Amino acid sequence: MKYTLYRSFGNIDNDIRKHELAAVEYAPDIYAATDALVRAVA
Repeated sequence: MKYTLYRSFGNIDNDIRKHELAAVEYAPDIYAATDALVRAVA
């Protein structure tokens, strides 16, 4: 499964077009992808 993580600038609901793709990870479940996603944005 593909997991994407976005970074938000400003109001998360109103500024939807200002979000920036921060990380993408392919893993069998969210638990397997968590460490890689956190490392990508840390």
